[in-house]
Amino acid sequence: MLRTIAAIGLVLSCVTSASGMGMESFGNDCLSALNYRDWPGAIPVINSKHRVYHQWVNGNESFYYQGSTADLNDALADFARIKADRLAVVIHPGPGETHSFNQERQVEFDWQLHLLGGIAKHMATLPLGSNVWDPNPYLHIYLGDGVELDALRIPAGVDVLELADLQTRYAKALESTDQSVRGWTCGRIASLDPYRRESMQAIARMLNDSDDWVRLNAAGALATFTTFSDEAIHELEAVETNDEKLQERIDKSIQQLRDSQHEPDKQQAFQQQLDAIHAYVEALTDR
Repeated sequence: MLRTIAAIGLVLSCVTSASGMGMESFGNDCLSALNYRDWPGAIPVINSKHRVYHQWVNGNESFYYQGSTADLNDALADFARIKADRLAVVIHPGPGETHSFNQERQVEFDWQLHLLGGIAKHMATLPLGSNVWDPNPYLHIYLGDGVELDALRIPAGVDVLELADLQTRYAKALESTDQSVRGWTCGRIASLDPYRRESMQAIARMLNDSDDWVRLNAAGALATFTTFSDEAIHELEAVETNDEKLQERIDKSIQQLRDSQHEPDKQQAFQQQLDAIHAYVEALTDR
């Protein structure tokens, strides 16, 4: 089933409306190869029978899959055949979860293919934009019941990254001279690790940005860091503004943080997976 809707606030940090069109589909109906000529060899990955969901917003495109580690290894082999300047795999703590545009349907997945094209690809041309919006194909793996880290087979020629690699690149993007890069990056950083104090602090500093839209995105992204709710609330309450939308976003984030409950078991499990991923990536590097 394919649905086309107006795309409003589809990125985590999208606390303001983003005009454009979005499309989503559930299941694994074949998608036309004509739409993916910029990525020769990508169709076997895209049209895998394991695809459960597909989302497109102005060329920012993600494909979500569920399967076993063996299925993922097959996908990795196909991914390695895509012709691009660079291919990267990012291993995340899991499980992987996303949702439909209307928030009514939750989608669980084990790996995700991300392609950047169309209007969204313009972000890569902005100052430091490619730190976050890399135009090369990425395969994101989420650990969980379906994926066994030690059984992964990473093909030669594919870069393997952990969250720390993305965090370093994204943090640099906050220094961009372009406000859209700084603003959207706040949400991208928050989405990587909701338990990382350094990320919360980096986003909190953006509350002092010269652009109110960037501050708006920073205020929205801070609601993610429920583990540090007191510290985040303190940063939000310190903001002085005459902008009504910004103040509304600040008030909403403060309320979300006050209503949140810290879940130490989830945080511990997340950290254990981070440690395992780091050891795995280090071992690959030492080979």
